[in-house]
Amino acid sequence: MIDRRGKPAGQTIVFLHGATASRTMWAPQMAVLASDFDVVAFDLPGHGARMDEPFSLEGASQVVLETLDEAGIPSAVLVGLSLGGYVALAVAASHPDRVDGIVLSGATASYRGWGGFSTKVYGVLFPLLGNRLREKSDASLRKIAPAEFVDEILSQPSSFAGGGQALRDIPGRDYRRMASDYPGPMLLLNGERDTVNRKEEADFLKHRPGTRVEMVADGGHACSLSQWKAFSEAIRRFAAIDIRTN
Repeated sequence: MIDRRGKPAGQTIVFLHGATASRTMWAPQMAVLASDFDVVAFDLPGHGARMDEPFSLEGASQVVLETLDEAGIPSAVLVGLSLGGYVALAVAASHPDRVDGIVLSGATASYRGWGGFSTKVYGVLFPLLGNRLREKSDASLRKIAPAEFVDEILSQPSSFAGGGQALRDIPGRDYRRMASDYPGPMLLLNGERDTVNRKEEADFLKHRPGTRVEMVADGGHACSLSQWKAFSEAIRRFAAIDIRTN
């Protein structure tokens, strides 16, 4: 299933969700950016309407390309949060002609060494603790997400089985190379309190000079929800200015 709103003739922005989430997590951005852009969100394998499909980075990248084809979208700005950011990098590295620009949020970490190992451990635990984690996740989301969008966001259940597959699959890949292989504009948009990803921004920039960096004040890993207005405006600036000047 694909959600599409906004101006058909405008710049297309495709939103790629994080692990355990679904396309509905982008409800705030879809609502406020539809006035100026052609905005699109859909589920990755293992999540949402594709919950029964196995997740792999290659499979998710193929779903992005197939969805673009089915929707008649030649190219788009890809906005990825966490897992969605790594999927965006994989698509851009293999098919740069389909990507007008990339916004990475919570997707700066390289997932090598201890970080990669611990992520795989979480990937094993997620399906085993799914029901317990789902209750905590939904409660946390109700605290940080804008009230007017909470019901829409929670209309799709979190997928801890698919999220677990993703966490086991993501580590060990060379995301720095993927980033350097993509020649188009790129924005790192991390929350101020997302220390894991912010501390790796400098290393990311060594491999990918010229990448623009913005910080979402008082935001954490889920800054697209907790600070949704600032996050959305950063995307608006990127799609309206950076894309047009490249």
